Amino acid sequence: MRKIFDVLGIGTVSVDDSIVVENYPPADAKVRVQHCERQLGGLTAVALLAAARLGGKTAYAGVLGRDDHSRFARREMKNEKINLRHLHISTKHFPPVHSFVVVDSQNHTRNVFSHRAVPYQMPRNWPPREVIEAARVFYVDHSDVVAMIRGARIARKAGIPVVADLERISDPRFTELLELIDHLILPRKTAFQLSGETEPEKVLRKLWDATSRRFLGVTFGKEGCWFIDASEPTKIKHQPIFKVEVLDTTGCGDVFHGAYAWALSQGLPPEERIRMATGVSALQATKLGAQAGVPTLRELNRFLQLASNR
Repeated sequence: MRKIFDVLGIGTVSVDDSIVVENYPPADAKVRVQHCERQLGGLTAVALLAAARLGGKTAYAGVLGRDDHSRFARREMKNEKINLRHLHISTKHFPPVHSFVVVDSQNHTRNVFSHRAVPYQMPRNWPPREVIEAARVFYVDHSDVVAMIRGARIARKAGIPVVADLERISDPRFTELLELIDHLILPRKTAFQLSGETEPEKVLRKLWDATSRRFLGVTFGKEGCWFIDASEPTKIKHQPIFKVEVLDTTGCGDVFHGAYAWALSQGLPPEERIRMATGVSALQATKLGAQAGVPTLRELNRFLQLASNR
């Protein structure tokens, strides 16, 4: 089937209100806000945004409502050139996640307070099979596990790689979804929960399944990313972080996944995918929010070139 999209995603969208303070306050404190700003957020939305900024043809085929937050999210995604032709607009009350992100500007940390007014549940048999089959890469998260399983099965049957960002493992069918992911990149906390290990190499060895997985990576924050690829399944490789002046780490994992998915859609080798994803994540951390710091391909290449020359 002719490929229309480089990356198609169906998961979480969020409206993020970032609030910057000098120091995160103790209980019962009153604190002056230095700056506040609203941006697009959410695991899948920000991943698609990152892929689009790099020049990818991306599409969102999940669900939003008719409320103000849904309209904001749609407007921002359209501005970022994310195709919304296959977005399902619910007739019911169906706002995106609303998050308040409190950023400590002195310690470069942040706390995220998220609220989902209604459970994220996609319509049955959405998106249509032919929409999924029109993608080079299919992207899922943990939001509606039943819908993610259906989509991943369709993609796998069509030979389309499935990339996932999974942060929550409580759903009864989570293991079923996990087995369908070709390219799995986990944050450290989730990887620890799934493996029962804490050392990078032990974590990866415990989680690696060569019969169903093409790629496995685990991000360890400041320690970088360890990964295994099916082309060299006996080798565990490591990509260190790029040192930058960090302002806000919100969305760093999301853009990492999105950059990886785009690089995969372009046929780039594993080491290059992870290097690009690490670079995008580093640049993201230099700006406030999950949207502002995401680089274009030209900006990323310039950054990586400078990093190579140091």
